[in-house]
This record gives sequence, structure tokens and C-alpha cells, in this order.
Amino acid sequence: MSPIGPVVDIARGLVREVERTQLRARRGIELIARRPPPQVSNTPKDEVWPFGKAKLWRYRNDDVRHGPPVLMFLGLVGDSAIFDLFPGNSWAEKLVAEGFDVFLFDWGRPEAAEGEHDLGTYMDGYFVPAVDAVRRIAGADEVSVGAYCMGSLMLTLLLGSRSNVPVRNAVLFAPPCDYDHAPGFLTGFKDGRLETRWTR
Repeated sequence: MSPIGPVVDIARGLVREVERTQLRARRGIELIARRPPPQVSNTPKDEVWPFGKAKLWRYRNDDVRHGPPVLMFLGLVGDSAIFDLFPGNSWAEKLVAEGFDVFLFDWGRPEAAEGEHDLGTYMDGYFVPAVDAVRRIAGADEVSVGAYCMGSLMLTLLLGSRSNVPVRNAVLFAPPCDYDHAPGFLTGFKDGRLETRWTR
């Protein structure tokens, strides 16, 4: 038996698999192109405090029954739509329906010009003023904060470093606190190789 036969069969098999992969890719692109993009952040809200590219939003609610106002935010990298994915699967929608006055703080998209910012810049320069704006707009002395992922860590560091931030309740969603099982890109925190400068 010639050794060329099995090589030819392997080559034909590879050609068939490449053709199938190309067909799958074409059909996948056609399917995606026919569908409209998913609609997120459907709960009605209004921008109430612009601060550079950062923005503070207030969800519309004519039936506020509970206080203090709730301020939600996430870390510097991510999309604030995580709090309002789609009807029936939305923290914002649920909290509004339960009678809370709900605000969302969005950092905006990170840019190279922010390369020299440190944790103090973001927390003292942006977040604490956003808390004050929520209190002023809602006429409240304190806020409740819901922080997601990196935002949970930032809020923990802020509240642990001072006692004068008017936060009554803090709810942490997916806080990155246990680095024993963290993915590889977070090992810098675990090993202490990433330093944060906090200036006041």
C-alpha cells in the first residue's frame, strides 16, 4: 500500500473542514447582519449632572417610597449597562419598581489622557462629588451605593480610608476580593506588583 494514500485522505479532510468553517462563518455573519443589535439600558433615565465625560443619570420614578437614594456605579473599565441589561433582567428597573430613587454614575470611556490619573483622582475628583450631587438633587443626607466588580473594590478602599463619606449602605456586586482563584490578569494585585497612589 502506498504511503501517499493516507496523506491524500488527510489533505482532503482538511480541505473539507476549511470549506465547512468558511460556510459557518458566512452564515454566522449573515445571521448577525440580519438581526438588530441588542437593546440595553431601556429603563428611562435623564442625565442630571455632567462632569467632563463622566455623567450622573437619574432613573425616572414618580413613585419614590424608600430612601436614601441609591447610587450605582462600576469600575473604570466596563459598561454601565450591566445594571440595566433588558426588561425583566435589570437592577435599575427592579429598584425603580420597588420605589427607590435610583442614580447611575458612569465614568465614560477610558482615554490616554487619563494615564496619569490615580485612585485619588477618580474617587476624590469624580466619585465623591457625584455622591454630593445625588444628595443635593434628591434632597437627602446620605446615599446607598451599589458597586459592581472593580467599583466594589474602589468603594471598599474609599469607605475604609475615611469616615466622612455619607454612605449609609453599601452593596457589593462581584467584588474582586479573593485573589486565590483569580484569573491570570489579576495576579499583579495578588503579588503586590500594582501600586496605587492616593493623594489628598
